[in-house]
Amino acid sequence: MNIKREAKEMLQLAVAAREANLRTEGSNQHPQPSTSASLTLDSIKLPTPGKKRKKYKKKIDLDHFDVWAIRDLVESFYTIRKEIPTLKNILKIARDELNFPGQKDALRNILRISGKSQILFAIVYTTRYLDLLTTYVSAYNTIMKLVFIIASCATVYLIYVKFRATYDHNHDTFRIEFLLIPCLVLALLIHHDFTFLEVMWTFSIYLESVAILPQLFLVSKTGEAESITSHYLFALGSYRALYLLNWVYRYVVESHYEMIAIVAGIVQTVLYCDFFYLYITKVLKGKKLQLPA
Repeated sequence: MNIKREAKEMLQLAVAAREANLRTEGSNQHPQPSTSASLTLDSIKLPTPGKKRKKYKKKIDLDHFDVWAIRDLVESFYTIRKEIPTLKNILKIARDELNFPGQKDALRNILRISGKSQILFAIVYTTRYLDLLTTYVSAYNTIMKLVFIIASCATVYLIYVKFRATYDHNHDTFRIEFLLIPCLVLALLIHHDFTFLEVMWTFSIYLESVAILPQLFLVSKTGEAESITSHYLFALGSYRALYLLNWVYRYVVESHYEMIAIVAGIVQTVLYCDFFYLYITKVLKGKKLQLPA
């Protein structure tokens, strides 16, 4: 064993050096006992083989200019360089052209959009507008429903295919089956009519009320969100809050109300309350939104 052999050699050198010092003290002094008995392997501190100290990653603070510069760099891979970006070549060019000081994790954290939430929204609009196959209301109604479906599916494609190099899959780990299954079961139990289209519509209403949870989970897990992500979340929450006003208006003017949609809208608005408070007190004052991880 190399460690034991080195320790033995160190012990022999220490004993020899001690005996040499005793001989030079003069013959008038009483001879000192040899310290060979007191020096043992246990008394010599040796480094533990294979033990590594924990390395702490230096946190990189990026301003808005840095974030937008890197996003433009990613876009240039498609528009100018005509190649699919990877973290390796994005990091290399960012260091060469932008003096980017961070690592791959910092690149992933630049755009904290949850792909899981986008999948849920795509399912929401697809199941809600299945009546496109059976019912025609107007050209406007048909076009808008198609826009919702195509836009949500295109967003999923952009996150998981086109811009997958900057997708933060390490933190976007919410188990969406824990939302899909309960919402489907609830739709089967509480609905207006037990038909396929009606159950799917009810399922989409329930699912939309909790579809934002993976995004909030991602922001909470990473501890902070860039301003553009915060504005995106605020727009989603405001849309649902304004939707409640729509139902109030319809009740007052048309004497019509949809209890399932109203309850689901209240649930979703409640989920946003904490975020709304932080958005108003932090983001609107120019500060970065930070949540406890």
